[in-house]
Amino acid sequence: MAGEKIERKYLAHFVDANFNPDADSLGTNDTLSYVRLGKDLESFAIELNPQVEVRKNILGEQNVVHNGYESQSSADTFYCYYGDPLYENLLEVANERLTGDGCRTTRIDALFHLNDSNALVCDWAYREDCWLVPQSVGGDTSGVQIPFTIYDNGNRVAGTMAQNAQTGAWTFTKS
Repeated sequence: MAGEKIERKYLAHFVDANFNPDADSLGTNDTLSYVRLGKDLESFAIELNPQVEVRKNILGEQNVVHNGYESQSSADTFYCYYGDPLYENLLEVANERLTGDGCRTTRIDALFHLNDSNALVCDWAYREDCWLVPQSVGGDTSGVQIPFTIYDNGNRVAGTMAQNAQTGAWTFTKS
């Protein structure tokens, strides 16, 4: 495994389709519905947007001030499928023009690998509060689309991600 290039399919991105912004206070994963993004995406990246200021003083020395990140990501192609909980709740956000808490949820980024038994194992996972904001509703003749942007909002928590073999549901467990 050391020195082996990691295939993109093992870096996973999830959002809680039920838009439960307070995952920590729920105590269980029962009301959370983590949906993995990617079915129709050819690309997905977390833009970190580092807040960096570079200055030179009168001595010719360079000073760097790093004030954190304003991370976000976009799902530019999100096709709507009947029965998909993310589609149904995202459509409600768009149709009702919800703002603020109506757009709050959580996201999880996780890296997996296959073990010797060919089982998927989580290397790391991070859950973070976010706002999931639809950008438009419509699209071209390929199908109805609701592209959206995810704006991260802190409360980043390390943990692990696992999929239930019987139900297929994904659950996050804090470290």
